[in-house]
Amino acid sequence: MAEPPEGARPDRTRRSLALSALDTYVGLVLGIASRVLLARLLVPDDFGVFAVAAVFASLAGSIRTFGTNEYLIQHPAPTTATWRAAGAVVWIVGWTLGIALIVLSPWVARFYGRDEVGHVLVVLALGYFFTPLGSVTLAWCRRELRMAPVVASSLAANLATFVVGLVFAMRGHGAMSLAIATVAGAAASTLVVLAMRPAHLPRWPSLEGAGEVLRFGRQASGIFLYGQAGAGAPELVIGKAEGLVPVAHFGRAQGLVELFNHLVLKAVGPVMLPALAQRARAGADHGGIAAVYLRGTGHLTALAWPILGGMAILAWPAVRIVYGAQWMQAVPIAPVLCLAAAVAMAQHLASALLFALGLVRECNVLELKVQLLRVAGTLLVLPFGLVGACWGLVAAALAGAWLTQRAVRAAAGVTVGALWQATRKSAAVAVCSLLPVAVLVAWLPPDEGNYLRVGGAGAVLLVLGWLAALKALAHPLWLEVTALACTARGFVRRRR
Repeated sequence: MAEPPEGARPDRTRRSLALSALDTYVGLVLGIASRVLLARLLVPDDFGVFAVAAVFASLAGSIRTFGTNEYLIQHPAPTTATWRAAGAVVWIVGWTLGIALIVLSPWVARFYGRDEVGHVLVVLALGYFFTPLGSVTLAWCRRELRMAPVVASSLAANLATFVVGLVFAMRGHGAMSLAIATVAGAAASTLVVLAMRPAHLPRWPSLEGAGEVLRFGRQASGIFLYGQAGAGAPELVIGKAEGLVPVAHFGRAQGLVELFNHLVLKAVGPVMLPALAQRARAGADHGGIAAVYLRGTGHLTALAWPILGGMAILAWPAVRIVYGAQWMQAVPIAPVLCLAAAVAMAQHLASALLFALGLVRECNVLELKVQLLRVAGTLLVLPFGLVGACWGLVAAALAGAWLTQRAVRAAAGVTVGALWQATRKSAAVAVCSLLPVAVLVAWLPPDEGNYLRVGGAGAVLLVLGWLAALKALAHPLWLEVTALACTARGFVRRRR
């Protein structure tokens, strides 16, 4: 199938990052507003019920596209038959998973002794019937780094989720309001994708060539499934061993890390794999691809480490502001989870690197090992309570980082020394950014009388310290920050 001209790739990558960032930050604002309001409209038990059902839905969700997006992105020259075959695989897998979740919902409800868990899972399963309608279109947009449809669909999903969730929560629907909002977001996203679908993409799926897609997807979907299983394992284990209310407190603490994911990872993730894959398709050697990987890791850690560190130090006011007084049991858990996330950041882009190099099987095996470590870490220290379980996740993150670094070195020759050179300025930026915040909290410990002032002042100090450290230490990310500021000023002037 003939594709439109690709245009100027370097400029497109930067524009794609800017659009992805716009989507991320609008979603972040809506997400924070939703958390603030829903945490006061719903009780911990509602969140616990939804959290357990959502883990099962997310396990299925991790393979609902069966790796077709990644297959299409890394394919050197997809034809019309390739796009049709990918569409057929998405339809078959997505609908099968939706039906499977509905069938399994009574068993899940009995396992946790709560009928509500099964009811919520049935509603969440309905979202899987929307996925096939827009999946291939989104894959094409990501492959070509044309992020406008991706951003528009995501914005529609975030807005629909926000509005529907609040309406149903205010009407007293409890955990079900969260499930209905999730499905509404999926439906809104699909409608926008269909409206912006490129005319040259084939409309109807076909099984011709589906075998190749399935062979790739068998490996790629395992990576996503293992990753989601490891992410959801703590909530499943805690929910069965401790009850649904402790799950809710764990989820609120994890929610601070999720805010970081919305702030940073969801802006970087949709762009890094296509950018690395384009290098690979263009014939770049492993050294060139590794250079892009190291530069991306340096930028990512310069963002991630200060933000996660700031969330850990300001956990008391952050939980109080975002969730309210009924969620303060999440405070001691949050810093430990932020530490576990920070440990994993230096290798966060490893999967994208391995995918771009076509090492899907190696990535699959690595992800399985990393997530088994995560499950083991949770189980071994769960007798010590929620905080103990979180420290088990830190230990698992350290072991997983070691395994991942070995795989990246074998695949692209990225040594520990090269990784350190790429991230040492990020570590210095983090220390310089966090020191004023730590002094503030030590001098003025947060309490019910001052948490708004401490939280606000801490956030301002973190941002100012971060910008000053980037400039003073000449971190490469400073060039991107100044370029973004110039672009924003130019946009404002043109509007005038």
